Amino acid sequence: MVLFGCHMTGELVFNTAMSGYQEVLTDPSYRGQIVMMTAPEIGNVGVNPETSSRIGLTAPLRVRDLSPLASNWRAQGTLPI
Repeated sequence: MVLFGCHMTGELVFNTAMSGYQEVLTDPSYRGQIVMMTAPEIGNVGVNPETSSRIGLTAPLRVRDLSPLASNWRAQGTLPI
């Protein structure tokens, strides 16, 4: 398992979305919570700052497998570790 975003303790909440992890990471409703994605692999489409109006992480994210490569043509980077 990978936990990135910050070191903290808090309420663990689950998100069952198969995509949209960039929106989950910047959603202020998750502030103070640790988000665990139920999708098996996260990060394979990368991140694109143009698709999100908020800057910066609002919640740490816990995933099972973090993809080291972004395969989307619009990706400008990968998720930080």
